[in-house]
Amino acid sequence: MIRKIFVLLLVIVTIESSAQVLNIEKYRLTSDTFNLFLGNVDFSYALIKQSNRIQNFGAGSKTAYLSKLHSYILIGKLNIQTVDKEEVLSAGYVHYRMNFWRKDFLSLEQFNQLQYDAGRNLKERWVFGSSARFNISDKDNFDLSANAGLMYENEYWTNETSLIQNESIKITSHFTLKAQLHKNIFLYSITFYQAKLTSPLKPRITTDTSLKFNFNNKISFQSSYIATLDTAPIVDIADYIYTIENKLVYTF
Repeated sequence: MIRKIFVLLLVIVTIESSAQVLNIEKYRLTSDTFNLFLGNVDFSYALIKQSNRIQNFGAGSKTAYLSKLHSYILIGKLNIQTVDKEEVLSAGYVHYRMNFWRKDFLSLEQFNQLQYDAGRNLKERWVFGSSARFNISDKDNFDLSANAGLMYENEYWTNETSLIQNESIKITSHFTLKAQLHKNIFLYSITFYQAKLTSPLKPRITTDTSLKFNFNNKISFQSSYIATLDTAPIVDIADYIYTIENKLVYTF
């Protein structure tokens, strides 16, 4: 059921993308633009033939709509790995965020997220929250912002014998950096800090840093490093994980 929801939402995001799509990482920089859809979609496939036949499928989509005062953002990603046609790993998420009074130094955001990660035994995670956003720097080639707020998190984890529910209110904050390093080279980095109100010094920290190289206005190469440190995991899993991802992106 969760898989069907992810596939449907990815299709919806793709349909909403239009021929005048721009780079999604720049949507906050176009502060004088409104009534416009922005977005991109990417697909990846890898085949590894050793003693087994390993296949990796990936799809992602990012879409934003800018009104005169607010912005509405929808991001989705799905990854599936199979060994000899049998699925062994699967993960994905859908994140929706509304930014009210997006042009101001201080704006408000509301967000919702649905996530699952079979590789980490996370059956599903639902997140609802709101935060204040501070536009620290908003220049053509450098953008820095910070968010701070609260969220409700409801998770279902599995171990060898049972299904474990974890329900909590958490503080949530993140820093976002976007910089144009060269005419065709862009840096994007976001770091999240999330922790229970009762144990603020036992956080889950996630960082996502990407370098994007534009070959032309349609095709680009993107290299990403994504890491998560969970200082208080719910089940017996690795507390630190990371992914290095390289992909071609087509913008239309």
